[in-house]
Amino acid sequence: MPKKLQTNQKAVDARARKDAIKQAEKERIQRAKDDEFWRDDDKQLAKKQARKEEKERKEAEERERKREREKLLQEEMSQMKGKESTDNKTASNKVTRSQIQKTLNNMAAASTATTKHNRIVQEDLGLVENLNKISGAGEVARTVDEAIVMMTKLGTGKEADFDRHPERRVKAAYDAFEASRLPVLKAENSNLRLSQLRQMVRKEWQKSPENPLNQRILAYNTRKSQLATTASQNATVAQ
Repeated sequence: MPKKLQTNQKAVDARARKDAIKQAEKERIQRAKDDEFWRDDDKQLAKKQARKEEKERKEAEERERKREREKLLQEEMSQMKGKESTDNKTASNKVTRSQIQKTLNNMAAASTATTKHNRIVQEDLGLVENLNKISGAGEVARTVDEAIVMMTKLGTGKEADFDRHPERRVKAAYDAFEASRLPVLKAENSNLRLSQLRQMVRKEWQKSPENPLNQRILAYNTRKSQLATTASQNATVAQ
């Protein structure tokens, strides 16, 4: 049986150190070559770098000029929009004044139409001229409305029946109406809130005869009906 060979450890270590030294020297030489290759002392490269910097400077100046032009354009557009807004506002005011004038014309036309209608109604009654007038204190009433006012002045109408300023009593009358109706509605509608109950009271108030405004309309209509009836009777007698 042959004798087993033994490894010399010292020789192995020495060989490894020698290989490491060779590898390190090889890497050092390669780095030196790389440094020499990349060293920036070439005149042509310096000129290229200068041209590159000059180009970048010109591009920066061009971008700055472009921003200035855009800024001036935006300011000009803003001024134009402001002027356009002012012109539109002026035009709107002109339209508004035109509408106001149109409204005034319509009101005048409506007033003329109302007067014409009253005259037609008066003629349709077929009354004799002197029976269609009520005179007193140098004044002449030619319509039912004027007759009511004159009767009030002359005392022929009852002042209590024709209240000339009912709006002065509305607040007090409504408070009394609400105080009387609110408990009744609350008892009938216990599930409703106070605001809902007050809304119901206001709706009743608009149609209630206790409302002074309704009293005025009722008295006016009654007096107008009485005058029309009297005029009709006088016309019948005259015939």
